[in-house]
Amino acid sequence: MTLPDNNPASPELDRIYARGWRAGVAAASIGAALISVINLLGIEKASLAIVLGALAVRGAERGTRTRRLGLIAIAVGIVFVITVAIVLALFWKRFAELVHLLRTLG
Repeated sequence: MTLPDNNPASPELDRIYARGWRAGVAAASIGAALISVINLLGIEKASLAIVLGALAVRGAERGTRTRRLGLIAIAVGIVFVITVAIVLALFWKRFAELVHLLRTLG
């Protein structure tokens, strides 16, 4: 993730570019986390939010908005995965019955 080295200020531009990239990844991760909460069984989106959040947090300076958004996305994704796992464990028989009924409709 480096820019072409044709400018004497390239290390500073690399740092600015990396900060902007992390901010974009943090915004995407929080969006994926919120979308996963809306859709039942959206484990794939929650895992995407966790991965993007980890990418945003990695290398971000402490106290920055990017780091906070990344950590929030990771937390929301983890809470969602745990919630879905608990709901599936509690209502496994009803879920299996629902799947069976949906198969008979199709």
